[in-house]
Amino acid sequence: MPAPLHTPNVTTRRHILRRLALGTALAATGGLAWRAADTGVIGPLSPDPWQAWAELELPGPPALRIARAGILSANAHNTQPWRLRVEDEAIDVLVDESRNIGDFDPFRREQWQSLGCLIETMAVFAPEVGRQASITLLPDGTGPRAARLALMPAPAAASDLSRAIRHRHTERAPFADKAVAPEQLAALAALADDPALRLTLIPADAPAAGLFARGSVEATRAIVADPDMNGASHHWMRNSPRAVARHRDGISVATAGLSPVMTTIAQLLPEPSPEMIGDYWVGGTEQAVAASAAFGLIQVRDLDDRRGQLAVGRLWQRLHLTLTVAGLAAQPLNQMAEMVDRDRATKQSRGWAEKLGAIGGDPAWHPTFLFRLGHPARTAPASARRPLEMVLVT
Repeated sequence: MPAPLHTPNVTTRRHILRRLALGTALAATGGLAWRAADTGVIGPLSPDPWQAWAELELPGPPALRIARAGILSANAHNTQPWRLRVEDEAIDVLVDESRNIGDFDPFRREQWQSLGCLIETMAVFAPEVGRQASITLLPDGTGPRAARLALMPAPAAASDLSRAIRHRHTERAPFADKAVAPEQLAALAALADDPALRLTLIPADAPAAGLFARGSVEATRAIVADPDMNGASHHWMRNSPRAVARHRDGISVATAGLSPVMTTIAQLLPEPSPEMIGDYWVGGTEQAVAASAAFGLIQVRDLDDRRGQLAVGRLWQRLHLTLTVAGLAAQPLNQMAEMVDRDRATKQSRGWAEKLGAIGGDPAWHPTFLFRLGHPARTAPASARRPLEMVLVT
């Protein structure tokens, strides 16, 4: 495993102590029970932000059930940037351009990768309800329709991957101190059967892993120091169960990789500032890269090609489902790629493309999706989802 990069972040510790002091004051004044009820830490939540996970099992027309599976897909910052038009035997996938991560994703690269994840999930799930998906990407050219799935009758057959849709979650906590066998990494790398993509897996003891780990932490610090990027990230933070239930999207404290006890404490405390959350993120990234069995890169020749972005998302979704079947966990770590985009958008030259290129190893192939994988130390929680009726269009 990569060694810790440096001693714990003093600013993070100071902020935690400050928030704990505020929490103690709440308890001393009898406000803790009120705070617990007000934030939704205790008591039922309405609407239920996780109802979409249970609704996958509801009976209904095949196309509707396939669409329900699709909205459980991986996606950037849990923005859920999709709209679905469901017909009897077809589904159109449209981009919801309003649901983006702003300066984090100036060219909407990650937004379209998210659509690719949804397309792959629906294709994987379709046989479970007796359908085979014939996929046409970008049927209108450049969008906003990302894909059309024509659903043809087929023998009903659930697969390991389709069953894994119910259990695939991003794990942000440190992984267990256990390596992944080289032959297992080789089998995972073989999932990239599209000649337009390149998938590279880097064991934690390889020299490139150190570059990946250090670059990820440095890029996280750079994002936190950039007010526009940090603000764009904070827009999608949901700090209490009540906020999660209201929005049913975004990154929540419950999915941040904290222990159950620390999650409850964090949800009870006053809402942190963007700067405080940024400090937590830096510290969490340091811990994450120090406890990973391997790192991965998905590379493309053209960063801006929409078809290629969809293909990247499809590969990531299939890879994550495969990892879930194998009992492994994964987390995107796209900070370096995001800093490359930030430099491109602001016409700066701070060396991020060169740092990332040194890890990728071939200047003709550009890393566009970065991640870590390993053995989970605990079960990752499900993230909130908007129910299907909120994303349907006619």
